[in-house]
Amino acid sequence: MHMTSCTGTAVVASSLLLITGASTQASIVVTNSEIAYEHVASTLGLQLHEESLDAYIGSAAAFTGGNDLWAWELTATNGVTAFNSMVMANSGNTALSLNFESDQVFSIGGEFLLLSPEGSPITGLIQLLLSDGSSYISTVSSEETFAGFLSDDLNITSLNIIGFGDSAPDVTALSSFTIGVIPAPASIFSLLALGGIGRRRRR
Repeated sequence: MHMTSCTGTAVVASSLLLITGASTQASIVVTNSEIAYEHVASTLGLQLHEESLDAYIGSAAAFTGGNDLWAWELTATNGVTAFNSMVMANSGNTALSLNFESDQVFSIGGEFLLLSPEGSPITGLIQLLLSDGSSYISTVSSEETFAGFLSDDLNITSLNIIGFGDSAPDVTALSSFTIGVIPAPASIFSLLALGGIGRRRRR
């Protein structure tokens, strides 16, 4: 679900989900709205850097990009392929992994897809799994689907994208993503409290 407008904190908060880690006491906010993601990131003082995958082409064991705090690597077990402004895993039922070199990444949002073996977008489910074990499952249509994570005090080192589609094998893909870096993460609880966000324990 993409929000086309944002008229206040309550509107933004309505698209957010707070997941509290049982072991680390860190909290992860998940949203399926790009506008909400950018709004919360701005409120927290995150420095956002958007990565387009238009410049990548062909197949490789991994693609890399970004500089300094925003450096990243996109890879999969059997390598990755870039085409039509997206990067996909080379084999179905394989996680597409986005890894970060910096220890200062506290948010990640992106446009995700599921592809048929022929490379056409399909409907299904994707599981997004963070390095700390937090996960989010979202439906995807034949178009790109946005999801984003923001962490209050635990840096994000990786994001695995796992697909569950209506056909087999299903291929996961990523068309763009936005990395958020903050030197000293602020607490996000004050913003969430205004919207009455409930807490969920990470499974």
